[in-house]
Amino acid sequence: MFDLPLHPIIVHFPIVLGLFLPVVLVAILWLQKKGRAEKGSWWGAVVISFLFLASAIVANKTGEGDEDRVEKVVAHDIIHEHEEAAESLVVLAGVVFLLTVGATAWPKGGEHLKWVAVLGSLVAAAALVRTAHLGGELVYKHGAANAHVKGSGAGATPSLEREDHKDHEDKYEESEDHHD
Repeated sequence: MFDLPLHPIIVHFPIVLGLFLPVVLVAILWLQKKGRAEKGSWWGAVVISFLFLASAIVANKTGEGDEDRVEKVVAHDIIHEHEEAAESLVVLAGVVFLLTVGATAWPKGGEHLKWVAVLGSLVAAAALVRTAHLGGELVYKHGAANAHVKGSGAGATPSLEREDHKDHEDKYEESEDHHD
């Protein structure tokens, strides 16, 4: 397990926390409105938004650590798009964290700021889905995982292997046609 890169392991934390956060925020607000939650329950939102931000930062840093190695098997532009999305996600997670903290620190406007935090968490969740999708494409469409496979070369992406295999099959079928 420890010979695996950290990035694919770490990225699951911001994915879970970022998708869970809007649900938690709305649930806390609903429970507070119904009188079923303590006034200080919003601190749970602060903690989860902090964990989302921290895990997004760590995922971003571990991704930067893998970048040079993955660029040996995937074009820089494709990696760069995922990297830009991840950096934007860190900024959005930071904004959501500041909004959740601000809602506790600003008693008079805190209720309105809580709803702005909900909106921000939804925007962050959408950015998270895009970032995760781009990362998934890196691995499953462009063969980024091959950078961590011993003995794989720069051209050993699964899609290229399939194309080479298909070309070989086509040439085989052509040679059979000539023999008939």
